Amino acid sequence: MSIKKLHLVYFSPSGTSEKVIKKIASSITAVNKDLSVETHDLLTSASRKKDYNFSDTDLVFFCTMTASLVLTKFDEIFGCLHGNGAPFAGVVTFANTLYMKVILLEEIKKYTEKQGFKVAALGAFPAAHTLAASLGSENRPNAEDEKLMLEFGRRVYEKVEKGDYVLHDEIKLDESDAEKVSSYRAVESGGHAAFPFRAKTISDACIKCRTCVRHCPVDAIDIENKTFDLDKCIGCLSCINRCPKKAISPASPEVDELVKKFSGAVKVPFEVDMIF
Repeated sequence: MSIKKLHLVYFSPSGTSEKVIKKIASSITAVNKDLSVETHDLLTSASRKKDYNFSDTDLVFFCTMTASLVLTKFDEIFGCLHGNGAPFAGVVTFANTLYMKVILLEEIKKYTEKQGFKVAALGAFPAAHTLAASLGSENRPNAEDEKLMLEFGRRVYEKVEKGDYVLHDEIKLDESDAEKVSSYRAVESGGHAAFPFRAKTISDACIKCRTCVRHCPVDAIDIENKTFDLDKCIGCLSCINRCPKKAISPASPEVDELVKKFSGAVKVPFEVDMIF
């Protein structure tokens, strides 16, 4: 059965994942100019309270970043998506350690299959890290990454048009990363409150334009009092990335130590993964 509509679903606090998924989609619309495209931005809590229903004539692309705390929203994000046999391609943008993208790809596959999608492909593309260029992802995605995004989109579309909705490749994890994954899982089970970089401060440079408020996925910012509800905050760093005056910054002394830890575990170069 031929695909009739392309759906772009994204949870993109800082905007990079949205750009990546739209770049990927551009290669498909270039091949089939008659294919209609619909976007679904799941950033706000209100958007995640809706139900999104798809069918086997839809091709659904989903993209988010590998910030570990976003995993605390996965039940809510994927709970509103109903596949009904729709073919699906999941994409992550990653900027820290490579094992994080593997974890998130596994999570996406698990959740989407549970929600009735047919996982046809998975991909991971590098993006700049908010807190530290030293993590090796500065100036990413670059021109070569964008070429691979276009290739990924074309290959997904060709595969689905042939009726191949099966994920043939395995999600591979280096043996050296096994211990890191176990450590991550242990922290994850303790809840997002275990992460220190949720704490932030707003300087006098703030003009109360409310950009941070509009792009906070969990309504955790009181801009009038310049405070954050850290019980709600998932540490996505959207507020830091989006602020036009650069008035928001980490407030915890543990952040520098956290960045150093990530920097020590990083593997470069960051390579694109495409799993079919």
